[in-house]
Amino acid sequence: MVKLARFFGYLLFFLGATLFFLPKVQLYYFAEEKLQDFKLVVDKESVNSLPFGIKIEDAHIVVEGIEGADVRSIELESFLVYTKIQADDIVLSSAAKSFVPLKVESIHASHAFWNPLEVIVDAKGEFGTLNAQLDLLKKELHVRLQPSKKMLQSFQHTLRYLKKDQNGEYSYEKAL
Repeated sequence: MVKLARFFGYLLFFLGATLFFLPKVQLYYFAEEKLQDFKLVVDKESVNSLPFGIKIEDAHIVVEGIEGADVRSIELESFLVYTKIQADDIVLSSAAKSFVPLKVESIHASHAFWNPLEVIVDAKGEFGTLNAQLDLLKKELHVRLQPSKKMLQSFQHTLRYLKKDQNGEYSYEKAL
């Protein structure tokens, strides 16, 4: 029993050390290069290594040649069994101002080993609060929006595309 515990201890130490010493910044630039194949460009950013992830600051995102957003801070961390992305202080492009409010306070996305077929996303901003689940097996997106007063007053045309329930929440479901 002691040998088994020692084996798992060494295994966890080795995996943790591997994650700690991984060249995370170089992996980020490799991923950024691959994202260009999908016409998604992240530029003007500064990238710093964290013990188990990276921090990207002042990123400017362009999708298919169209201005997408400016993001003050993005943290990506991976702990073997749990991966999370936290983005803060996001300002969407003015091209979206007729559809949604442009200021997003934070977005938190996570993926866990114990639930490998689901990605959970929580967001908060001028639009209200949003919770989403992406089912990777069924390729389905489920979104629940608790709209803010600003969203209810100024963006009724966007809310028409969502289904309203008895609690005043809006939902959206799409097969991808």
